[in-house]
Amino acid sequence: MPIKIRIYQVAAGDCIYIKVGNPGSEKLIMIDSGFGNTYTGTIKKVVEEEKEIDYFILTHTDLDHIGGMNQFIKYFPQLPVKRFIFNHSSFEIFSPGFSDKGAKESVNLRNHLSKIGLLEEEPILSGSVIKIDEEVNVKFLSPSKSSLKKYVEYEKEYENKSQFSDKASSVNDYSLSIDELDLPINEDDEIPNGSSLAFILEYANSNYLFLGDAFPSIVCNGLEALGFTESNRLKLEYCKLSHHGSKYNISERLLDLIECENFIISTNGKKNNFPNKATLAAIVKFRKSKITNFIFNYDNELMKGIFTKEELGKYNINLIFPERSLNYVEIQ
Repeated sequence: MPIKIRIYQVAAGDCIYIKVGNPGSEKLIMIDSGFGNTYTGTIKKVVEEEKEIDYFILTHTDLDHIGGMNQFIKYFPQLPVKRFIFNHSSFEIFSPGFSDKGAKESVNLRNHLSKIGLLEEEPILSGSVIKIDEEVNVKFLSPSKSSLKKYVEYEKEYENKSQFSDKASSVNDYSLSIDELDLPINEDDEIPNGSSLAFILEYANSNYLFLGDAFPSIVCNGLEALGFTESNRLKLEYCKLSHHGSKYNISERLLDLIECENFIISTNGKKNNFPNKATLAAIVKFRKSKITNFIFNYDNELMKGIFTKEELGKYNINLIFPERSLNYVEIQ
């Protein structure tokens, strides 16, 4: 049963294509929509080629994940999607700050889905399971009920404020060696990221982990609820790192719960200095010189310069980049 995954180039955002199943009965899953200005080369092109999307999963309402939805509605008002998985915003008043964070796109999409009969009111939470077909399941690890509730309260509290901050580094950490880098004590505390969907895609006895921008603590709670422990790790084919490789969205506890050698990074590296080298360093140090593959959706000098040649050899690191002629990196 084949699977094809494309991580599209949407600047510092996420837009992921998954086609899974036997020929003639494949299911097409899209995760997030990137920015409005990346829509034409991603979702629009996918719909023109595939005609219909079976499941569209929007992890959360930040602009780099939901920004393409206004263009999608404009070009395809009936939205050729069988099912949207989307914990929609309750926000109604647009301050300048929230317009930057994607709430306007969230509300527009929510209202449009309601209009065409595709809006689902029941939230998706950790523990929710969606059966795609007989061999494909999606098991959600995030958000928790409390983290989603906290986001709703946050919207109400800040609906008339315009200042927002991202927990990001002011400069990148690529000049530091792997041995010099450690993870921060505290994890991400951006409330919208705490509402992010994260899930395991199960198919044909294989597992893929897609983390959106989720908090590692919530993901770990979800994994432990499924019975995974340090001695019973979730074996993965690939893991798409949370929050574009932010050091605040990974933890040693999470690494203790998974067994994976292939890690996907979705960003061009030009915003917030993601991925943090500290994130990648934590992974390779945890793996104790076992082969580790980092898959990037951009082929640029910034990404190529994260590690020195000596580090690549010492830690058994392979860097995988897309073909220059493509606007995505493909995994099969």
